[in-house]
Amino acid sequence: MQCATHRGSRTRAQPIIKEKQIIRGQYNTVDFKLRYASKEESGDMKTYNEDVDTWYYEILYQQEGQDEMLLTTTASWAAYVVDAPIVKGGERKARFGVRAVAADGKTKSETSWTAYEEIPYNSPKTDVVIDKAVVKPGETFTLKFEDYLIDAAKEWKAS
Repeated sequence: MQCATHRGSRTRAQPIIKEKQIIRGQYNTVDFKLRYASKEESGDMKTYNEDVDTWYYEILYQQEGQDEMLLTTTASWAAYVVDAPIVKGGERKARFGVRAVAADGKTKSETSWTAYEEIPYNSPKTDVVIDKAVVKPGETFTLKFEDYLIDAAKEWKAS
């Protein structure tokens, strides 16, 4: 007598974004956090990843007009991302996403996205860069702020 078991195909529970917060917007990066859930919880009821047939979550990011990017993965129901890139000259609008990945590592849920929104510029960088690796006496050189969104310095003084 032969017996076989077959685990039926299960649909990945699509995570729903519950909270998104932009922490810091620099000239070329953005830090943000997401909290999401694949199943509503109430009271003392807890949902574990295996309850929703999920191994881990992929955290995605897309600047308007650019390709979507996979930034990180986590088994947690929240993520904090540091330094997601902002392309120079592009729109400072972006959206943030999450999708679940099944235990086979291949089957994925649909991606849940936030709406596109303007990334605030709330953390200027005052690092200074020079246009030459070595400066010889009498040679001219250029100093500028690395952060291209900061207004150019009116003058530089050596102290």
